[in-house]
Amino acid sequence: MEINCNHIQYTEFSTGKNEIFDLSCSFSDKKVYGIIGNSGSGKSTLLELIAQEKQPTFGEIEINHNQLFDARTIGYLKQNIENQFITMSVKEELKYLLLSFSYRVNEIDKRMVEVLKLVGLSEKYLDRNIHSLSHGEIKKLGLASVLIYNPKILLLDEPSFGLSLIDKKNLIKLLKKLKNKYHKLIIIVSQDMEFIHKVCDDIYVLNQGKIVLYGNKFDVFSKQKLLKKINVDVPNIISFENLVLQKKNIQIGYRDEINDLIKDVYRYVK
Repeated sequence: MEINCNHIQYTEFSTGKNEIFDLSCSFSDKKVYGIIGNSGSGKSTLLELIAQEKQPTFGEIEINHNQLFDARTIGYLKQNIENQFITMSVKEELKYLLLSFSYRVNEIDKRMVEVLKLVGLSEKYLDRNIHSLSHGEIKKLGLASVLIYNPKILLLDEPSFGLSLIDKKNLIKLLKKLKNKYHKLIIIVSQDMEFIHKVCDDIYVLNQGKIVLYGNKFDVFSKQKLLKKINVDVPNIISFENLVLQKKNIQIGYRDEINDLIKDVYRYVK
């Protein structure tokens, strides 16, 4: 599975404002991509264009070299997930989605329970009213509604926002499982740099509708001066590693987890 954005441009009709300028990028399966940048840089607009929620003013977006593709190919989790629900109850919402994609009727109940457990919600939630859910539960339900018909591509806009630390850890585990075991192509827009650092492989950095940096996460986050210039934070663990290199001239290597970093520091001190 592959996505190619070829010289796309997007102008918002209602404002006449150019939000994307001659942007080209590509994404392939078995990877988790991060799209980062300051507010108004075009991150969410790019997701909307890939999801066909909006159409580019110029250029084209292809999936497996085709401009037309089945809606089931993409699962899109919007930033304001509350606006994505159609029904009042959890059960009816998930059932509606399965029926929309012609899921086998005799397997609907089983699939609803499976997908709820996948995102950390029990079977009891099927009887809940959506408006009675907490923000974190709504985020999980939104992810369940995206995963329920098993799309090959996942587009996630601020998926970690409002989640507890334990829920973030579980989400990271789930996304890595979806990448490694099921070979999903996952693209995440987020301002949560700690989350992006732990879950993503490659990162695109946007500024004013253009790509200003792309590479694996370690290379991207090593460009602290550029990121600071465009008001993008660097994960704490990366800042510490760079500080040790700068102050002590010790290259301790990049780590995803703080516990691994502490072990490295202990080795050098010892």
